[in-house]
Amino acid sequence: MAGGMMTAILEMQRYTYIYPDGTPALRDISFQVDAGESVGIVGPNGAGKTTALLGACGLIEGAGTVRVRGEELGRKSYQLRSKLGFVFQNPDDQLFMPTVYEDIAFGPQNLGQSDAEVKQSVKQALEAVELPGFEEKSSHHLSSGEKKRIAIATVLSMDPEILLLDEPTTNLDPRSRRHLIELLGEMSIATLIAGHDLELLLELSDRVLMMNNGIFVEEGAPDTLFADEELMRRNHLEVPHSLRDSTPINSSQEE
Repeated sequence: MAGGMMTAILEMQRYTYIYPDGTPALRDISFQVDAGESVGIVGPNGAGKTTALLGACGLIEGAGTVRVRGEELGRKSYQLRSKLGFVFQNPDDQLFMPTVYEDIAFGPQNLGQSDAEVKQSVKQALEAVELPGFEEKSSHHLSSGEKKRIAIATVLSMDPEILLLDEPTTNLDPRSRRHLIELLGEMSIATLIAGHDLELLLELSDRVLMMNNGIFVEEGAPDTLFADEELMRRNHLEVPHSLRDSTPINSSQEE
């Protein structure tokens, strides 16, 4: 994983981003994600999580370097950008065409795929998110869980090497949330997930970056970081229930 000899799929080095009003959002941050690795970014509201994702896939421009497979990401790096599948927090920001087919086909068409290739890309993407046969449905008439999966399909259709997901379980009911977690857990490509759903990150992340005030304050295995009550409190977070409940109430009761 991190620190190995392989080239990182995604690497951000000494990256700074300042809002137009002069407020620093990211301050000299660096991280990388390797092949097949799932990395989480956690922190309180306003910590810079979403901004880090937007900078990592080139949707905003800051000072510093972003590399994809060792190549620097620039304004005209269209092929490199296609390796980065960004999924917005609100799927309605990603779904804007009359049908599911057209939403998913949009990316492959812009990559210059033939009609036959686009059709195959759409079919494979829908199968990957377990919604085959949804081509002619209207994205805006789907449930929140279905919309989220279609939003993921819109980036899977471009065959990315990493998924970047911003608060992926927002507005999902428990059943849809569980389905999405299982779906993401079965995917073999790398993921970078920013959010407040610590239970999701406990299940899916190999490594977690803890962020506060635009910098990374800690890095490590999610079960280790999230169980550190003082660290969590200092960064305006709470120990997840699953970690709290695993502690025996009275050790003297053990045999």
